[in-house]
Amino acid sequence: MCDFKRWCLGWMFLTFVVYPSYAETTKVDLFAVSLNAQATEVIAPVLFLDDTAYVTAQVFQKLRIKVPRRPALHYEEARYYPLDAHPGSAYEIDERRQAITLSISTKYLMATTISRSVEPEMDLASSDYGGFLNYDLLAEYFSEPDDYVAGGAFELGFYAAGFVGTSSHVLRNATEDAEHVRLETTVVQDLPDQRVTLRFGDSISRGGQWGRPVRFGGLQMGTNFATQPYFVTFPTPAFSGDAALPSSVDILVNDSRRFTEALPAGPFTIEDVPVVTGAGEVTAVVRDVLGRQTVISQPYYTSPRLLRQRVHDFSFETGFLRQRYGTEGYWYDDRPFFSGTYRYGYCNYFTAEAHAEFHDERRAFGIAGAAPLGSFGVLTGAVAASQEEDGGGGLFQIGFERVAREVSVTASGRLATGGYEDFGVDDLRSPKAETRLRLGIPLGRWGNLSSSHTFQAFDGEADRHIVSSSYSVGIPHIGRLGLTALSTFGAEKDTVVAVNLTVPLGARSSASATLQASRDQKFLKTASAQIAAPLEGGFGARAEASDNDFTRGRGEVSYTSRFGVASVAVSQIDDDTGVRLNAVGGLAFADGDMFFSRRLDNSFAVASVPGQPDVRVYYENQLVGRTDSAGHLLIHNLRPYEANRIGIDPLDLPFDAQVDETTATIAPRFRSGVTVEFPVDTSRTVLLSVHAEDGAPVPPGATAMLGRGSRRFPIGLNGEVQLRDPRLGDRVVVDTGDGLCEFVLDVELPDEPMPDLGAFTCRRRVQ
Repeated sequence: MCDFKRWCLGWMFLTFVVYPSYAETTKVDLFAVSLNAQATEVIAPVLFLDDTAYVTAQVFQKLRIKVPRRPALHYEEARYYPLDAHPGSAYEIDERRQAITLSISTKYLMATTISRSVEPEMDLASSDYGGFLNYDLLAEYFSEPDDYVAGGAFELGFYAAGFVGTSSHVLRNATEDAEHVRLETTVVQDLPDQRVTLRFGDSISRGGQWGRPVRFGGLQMGTNFATQPYFVTFPTPAFSGDAALPSSVDILVNDSRRFTEALPAGPFTIEDVPVVTGAGEVTAVVRDVLGRQTVISQPYYTSPRLLRQRVHDFSFETGFLRQRYGTEGYWYDDRPFFSGTYRYGYCNYFTAEAHAEFHDERRAFGIAGAAPLGSFGVLTGAVAASQEEDGGGGLFQIGFERVAREVSVTASGRLATGGYEDFGVDDLRSPKAETRLRLGIPLGRWGNLSSSHTFQAFDGEADRHIVSSSYSVGIPHIGRLGLTALSTFGAEKDTVVAVNLTVPLGARSSASATLQASRDQKFLKTASAQIAAPLEGGFGARAEASDNDFTRGRGEVSYTSRFGVASVAVSQIDDDTGVRLNAVGGLAFADGDMFFSRRLDNSFAVASVPGQPDVRVYYENQLVGRTDSAGHLLIHNLRPYEANRIGIDPLDLPFDAQVDETTATIAPRFRSGVTVEFPVDTSRTVLLSVHAEDGAPVPPGATAMLGRGSRRFPIGLNGEVQLRDPRLGDRVVVDTGDGLCEFVLDVELPDEPMPDLGAFTCRRRVQ
């Protein structure tokens, strides 16, 4: 420490005392600087003193070198540091070329950080107001008894000022004794900037790791990461390296290249590598300017159960529990409840959670956590306690998850003590102990194998076990074979084994056969064939026959269009014949008009080419339809809050029509409609040639201007010019560069695309 103080005092003495004595002998020259034998674009002022070169901190920063941690030399109000201040560094001076070559260890170079977390800058498309109606209509006829029934499901929605309201209903037995059941009525407001959604009305609570989601009516406020779909919630792998020379780096995830970046010399860090969840490996292949290659590999494991550092996730609900959902439309518990869940990523290696529930005399609170086990998997755990009027109890839960290309494992265990019961469980009892285990084993070209086991224990009842296994394998030139087995024992006993063969018959058609056997020695034989409708619309069909205790046959034909899906099906069960008619679609109210559509489950847009019918419209480069007589087309199933690319085909526009943009990228709000307009200029264009008074064509480069406007039209070879939107009697002024001349359009304009009006003589303007 004393030596360091003496060293600092010495430099201070040199700076403030000695400096005036050598100021007369110093000089500053400009030098081109090369770093580690690589040319740079840095031209630096270099101060020479006692055969030592000094440069400013700004020069070090331009060269991406860390500024030396030592006292500076002051000269003409600037601070200089020795060019070789870092240990082991050296430089060579070429006076003739006015150049300096600096050699320095890469550990003194500033680190380069590469991040792939940049989100596309997309402004939300504005939605004024509108609405939609989804319908699923059904009518059935049965020969035995001679009767028919009709009904349907409906969803009515509206959107305005960032709010979306929906109400869904079911109508049963519409022909007689009609029964109407309201399912859900909800108003939603998304706040994308905060990644938060507010819900008023019917909703489903968030149960967290150990709780149970319940239906309720009331208010919910919670995180909604879908409002920022490009925001990565879980930790992603990051790794570091060192490049001795300028290089390029290829990033591969599971042997698939994701991106390539240029690297300057020095240390580097790559963050936010785009990966798929589960286990994998990230590889960086670094190639320098000399062709040398360095490979850096790192295994990783990431999961949606984890939150990246300092990311919050929450949901708070209050209201009244929903009862008899699907059978009673307005049946709610008369006792209010509250539940809340909060998750926080303390770091990339631990995510904490707290969850609380309050309802009448019941209160419950618990904590949970999730942590990665290196690159192997994720461990989760939870502890909770509940208190009720007649006692209380506790809950302990632990789980493990590994999703990988080799073997996937999911395991969990749960133990309830005392009088612990799950939230909202009235008719169903909570198990006192429960374990779940699932294995997935890919076998390469030999197929895929999976198996699961579930165990549940209840007080006063026999234990329940459910074991299932499935195996599937592709058979070359034939199809795919699948085997499944399910067995329950303990409180219930049953076994079902099935074998299925699916054979593709074409791009949209396939056939399958299934044989199923159960413990009671009943066999079910099924054969079917189907042709799927094209994505852009068309006919589809399906036929099926089965035999068990009875023989059943069924045939269905459907037609899909941009207005919806209609189908008719005929079935025969022994001597009973049934006919079913079904229509599924939607109706949108947007842009002051009404549009028939397929079912509207997501956002939608109206592509508008005003006054231009039969123009082809594309969504993500796929044809979705043509505009109607008014130039409009509804596009359904847009992705909310994401970039959606919509375009038109300019070849479908009239010859004299011009459009500035043929594509547009929009980000609509959740279940809202937007208008994407492609304005078309249909002004007429005429062709003519301009000649001077001596009969020679006006030289190229001259410009013509209609006397009633300011737009200039360039004149090309032979004096030819295209005038847009002229009128009979218009005066045309021509600027030849040497002066102005003019003429009058005194001929009728033919009603044809770009007529040729012939030659006109341009006479000098009299000043």
